[in-house]
Amino acid sequence: MLISTGERFNFELPPTRVVHITNSFERINKQGELEVVLDAPSLTDVNATDLNAFCMFDNLKIPYLLDPEFMYKNIPFSTTLRRWVFNVNTMRYTVEEASRDWEPRDSLVEFPIVNPDYMGKPYCYSYYVQWDFLKMHMALLKYDVCRKEFLQWSEEGTSSMEPIYAPHPHSREEDDGVLLAPVYNEKLDKTELLVWSARNLEVIARYDNPVNVPLLSTAGGSGELSNHVSNYK
Repeated sequence: MLISTGERFNFELPPTRVVHITNSFERINKQGELEVVLDAPSLTDVNATDLNAFCMFDNLKIPYLLDPEFMYKNIPFSTTLRRWVFNVNTMRYTVEEASRDWEPRDSLVEFPIVNPDYMGKPYCYSYYVQWDFLKMHMALLKYDVCRKEFLQWSEEGTSSMEPIYAPHPHSREEDDGVLLAPVYNEKLDKTELLVWSARNLEVIARYDNPVNVPLLSTAGGSGELSNHVSNYK
């Protein structure tokens, strides 16, 4: 559907499992044709026969929770970052895939966020939670779709949950801001609130959390928190 007019167009694609959309926007290509660009993490080993066999979150149900091998036997978890470009004039589309130059390569990269000032607009930077299910470890990943480059943050013995993005109130650059997320320390059995530079993923602040946040909880929906920290210095 075009954002500008609400007009709908139908494209037939191969089976693909997508949970969250990173961003989407409209643009005019070099031929003067209108395109809709959609970016999203998607799972790589999905086909028509197993598309509806299991939901990604079935592993949280009983008795699947009691079977430690259920997820690895039944649910694909190796993610590819894809860009779909839909040309509404020719009714053709293309698919671009990121190189997956992250470690470990077989991990679930999900919960995408972008600078909220760039939602629905051309952009470069997106941020994700990276799950290594073999170690039950969660890290952060930054992807530059313009330069096709990745940047990772990982800390041994900790797991980051879903972050939020707080842009600098006077920023002139897309990644001039901070990320915030609860981070669980499994050795200390405690949760901290960490603040990262959105530019280089360096930790710039840590705050004690009086309540331990469960590992699979997320910080999504904490818009009020983003408002309070948007005036950081």
